[in-house]
Amino acid sequence: MPLMTLTESARELGYATRSQLKRLKDSGRIYDFIVREGRKELIQTDGLHDHIARIIRPRVDGNVCQSAPKAAVDEWTEIAAVVDQWIDPSTFGAPPFSGDRLATLYGCINDAVRQIHDRV
Repeated sequence: MPLMTLTESARELGYATRSQLKRLKDSGRIYDFIVREGRKELIQTDGLHDHIARIIRPRVDGNVCQSAPKAAVDEWTEIAAVVDQWIDPSTFGAPPFSGDRLATLYGCINDAVRQIHDRV
């Protein structure tokens, strides 16, 4: 029965921050997984992921943050390299971007993806 702090548990579950897990704790939705050791509250992680998956509504982008697979990161790195050849960051400007700039980026990204896939 691994016991972890709230922050460690959030990392273990793949959350970007501990706030979602704290919200579940504060609302009593993971009460059965809280273990008190003196003044310290620890979280029992055995079965916690499955419990959370059952009690929260699924989202299109997933309930738990997960790192992108290395292949996806490599592809985006290659796409960025192609787009960087077309757009000079010094003339494109810094965020926040207007609609026309986002449209330009979108078009460049799509063209870069096509170019990379045509090479394969």
